[in-house]
Amino acid sequence: SSSQVAAARAAIALGRPAPGLPIVRVATATLGWGPLVAEAEHVTGQAAEARGDHAAAVAHYQRALYQALAARGDRAAADAALRLLWVEGFWRRQPEAADRWDREATALIAAAGDPYLAAVQEDHRGVRAALAGDLSGAAARHRRALAGLIAARGDADPATLNPRINLAVALVGLERLDEAAALLDQVRADATRLLGEGHPTLGPVITNRAVIAWRQRQYDRARADFEAALAIKEATLGPTHVGLASTLGNLAAVMAEQGEVEASLPLLARVIALVEATDAMSPRLIDPLVNLALAELELGRPTAPATTTRLVAVALRAAGDGGRADPSMFFPLVLAGWATLEAGDPRGAVRALAPLLAHPGYADAMAGEQLELVRALAVASHRGRAPRRRRAGRLARRGRL
Repeated sequence: SSSQVAAARAAIALGRPAPGLPIVRVATATLGWGPLVAEAEHVTGQAAEARGDHAAAVAHYQRALYQALAARGDRAAADAALRLLWVEGFWRRQPEAADRWDREATALIAAAGDPYLAAVQEDHRGVRAALAGDLSGAAARHRRALAGLIAARGDADPATLNPRINLAVALVGLERLDEAAALLDQVRADATRLLGEGHPTLGPVITNRAVIAWRQRQYDRARADFEAALAIKEATLGPTHVGLASTLGNLAAVMAEQGEVEASLPLLARVIALVEATDAMSPRLIDPLVNLALAELELGRPTAPATTTRLVAVALRAAGDGGRADPSMFFPLVLAGWATLEAGDPRGAVRALAPLLAHPGYADAMAGEQLELVRALAVASHRGRAPRRRRAGRLARRGRL
């Protein structure tokens, strides 16, 4: 019934399971009333997304969209298109599919004449801009989205929290850390007041606040916040949800910064397993594989060559047509060279590493990453054992929604 579908949607919004959904979905399909069938498919998609089954979520959202179109429900169809845009663009990192749903959403939102959904679309576009490296453009889109949501719903609506969180993420990337910290502290207070202490929205709020503390070398504060965010996420999402990956990865990185490199290894292994369960070659594996490789190299583990081989393969897939010359390939190839050296092949390491001085990614790499290359080349050239290396400390990891 419509009341059961509404109850399921409310439970999901509160971060709670909706166990009766399969029965509700079958019952609504039997009734055959298009708008209710579309709503049941949409809510089933939300449940799939909440448990990290993104392929199932896409299938349900697509059915929701087509059922809504058949029932002439432009707003419901636009809502489903926006969920598809988010799942493909953020969770699955499939830009071509996301572009398709972005175009569909634009047309459907125009047909529905719904300024709220237009603002949500602008926020999703901001996240995509950030993922593509356009942080200034992302910040501008999040500000427009926030203004649109306030105009549509008022400034006390929980929907206004998302663009504020995403704006803070962009501000961190732009090195405007104090501004981002103040914004997140206010969002944390508002989210707690509006949604309650344990609501899933607080997970990314606390995660991103922890990233700022980490960047400001406040490691104890960062670690405590990452642990708090992880507890919220595990309580609301369960222990096997891919949404835990970013927080686990960041916690592992802070532990390594504090000298607990060995203790960080199980966390990184868990991150990789969580992401692999959704896509064995996901671009979201790159950062945890980088950190695992750094840790294994620092500890002298024999598994480092296998890790770097995997890292290069995943990074190559993400690089697309750029191949090994893509700027994003620079550091994975540096780590692969280090692994070759540690495996006892200094000449092979020199052959792998020397061309990277002219790699397209060298000039824009972080200083720590450039230093790793120079250090690896020096050690390989002298065919000596590698001295204890300072970690490059990648700062590109951020928790997101």
